[in-house]
Amino acid sequence: MNWPKRFDQQWGNWVGRLRKPWGVRVLYYHGVVEKIQDPVLENNFHLLSQFREHVQALRERRILSMEEFEQEISKPILTKAPAVLITVDDGYANNLMVADVLREAHLPWCAFLATEPVRANTTIWPLEIRLLLLHGQSDRIELLDQSWSLADRTCRENANRQIVTALKQKSSLERREIASQMRRQFPEGETERLLEQFPSCRMLSWNEVEQLAREGVDIGSHGVEHEIHHAQQPGVVRRSELIRSKNQIEERLQRPCRFFSFPNGDVAADSASEVHQAGYALGFTTVNQMVPHNVNRFLVPRMAPPTREHDFIREFLWT
Repeated sequence: MNWPKRFDQQWGNWVGRLRKPWGVRVLYYHGVVEKIQDPVLENNFHLLSQFREHVQALRERRILSMEEFEQEISKPILTKAPAVLITVDDGYANNLMVADVLREAHLPWCAFLATEPVRANTTIWPLEIRLLLLHGQSDRIELLDQSWSLADRTCRENANRQIVTALKQKSSLERREIASQMRRQFPEGETERLLEQFPSCRMLSWNEVEQLAREGVDIGSHGVEHEIHHAQQPGVVRRSELIRSKNQIEERLQRPCRFFSFPNGDVAADSASEVHQAGYALGFTTVNQMVPHNVNRFLVPRMAPPTREHDFIREFLWT
């Protein structure tokens, strides 16, 4: 049947709306850089220009504070109106640029910190491993019962991919020992030298965290040592990461720490109850979906924004 052209357009618009459900989405970033120095090392970062484009588009939507998000998921049925919660993981010093952009736009957000790298003014362990493997001064290392060539970029990327993946599956005790073995195979002070070369990988200081908190940024926990909460991680380690980091943040900021995001997004069978028992109000994963109406508030899904503005608007802003 030959439908009128106007009807075809209206039908297409209606079908398009059905394919893009409204609701609440939690976005998670890691940080921003003005220029990417190494796309493998800095693969979790957005360009500052890209982030500005995202924020400009987000200003057309309802952006929730953590308090408003808690109220939203407490409703019997989530609103159909588009809404977004902005979160940023790890606690990199480049989050100060995130703060500048969001302050200018008058948008709320939450920063999740790994407290020990913040205290030590260093970086989280997965990024330290990547720094050493991709740029450390060594041609070969012995690790995980294997010899790894670092003779060229291809070899380094292969070692980085396989070693980081393997360490993420280890317990804290095993991971620490293997990381120590690796550090001994590079010159003394190599991590600090590389952090000078790649400042995007360095963490916030506590003074900077305190300033963000004074400006109204919600500060949540990302653990103490960024230990991953998988089934191979002893429960005592998972609970220690939850409780110690919460206490450290509360002691520094003199306010409750009520939110936790799982490092690497991994969870174990008991993770929801562990987050609850540790005294948090919300726990966030990296399960890539919108927030369902019956969400477990200790296993809230989050979505990683694409880098291209067109993809971001199409996939995240229901436009």
